[in-house]
Amino acid sequence: MPCYVCNPQCGRCRPSRPKPAKCPQCGKLVMVDVESVLAQRCACSACGGALPLPEALTCRFCGKRCRIPCARACKEPEDGVLQECPWGYGFV
Repeated sequence: MPCYVCNPQCGRCRPSRPKPAKCPQCGKLVMVDVESVLAQRCACSACGGALPLPEALTCRFCGKRCRIPCARACKEPEDGVLQECPWGYGFV
C-alpha cells in the first residue's frame, strides 16, 4: 500500500533524515542536516563543537557502506544480485 502523506523520518521510499545528535560539549540536542553528514563535518549550532557522525552500515541492496540508509539497506534484492543504489549518496 503506498503512502498518502510522506513522513520524512520513515525511510521506506527514500533515505530518512538524520536523527538529532546530542552535543558532547554543551549537552544540547541538535538537528543534523543531510549535507553536513555527507560532508562529514557536523557541528553544534549552539557552541560550534564537533558532533558525532551517524554510524555507517553495509547496505544489503547495493553492498556499499552508507551513513544515511533507506529501507532497502535491510533487504536483499529479490534476484540475489546487488543493485545500483537509486539514491547514490551517503556512502563512506
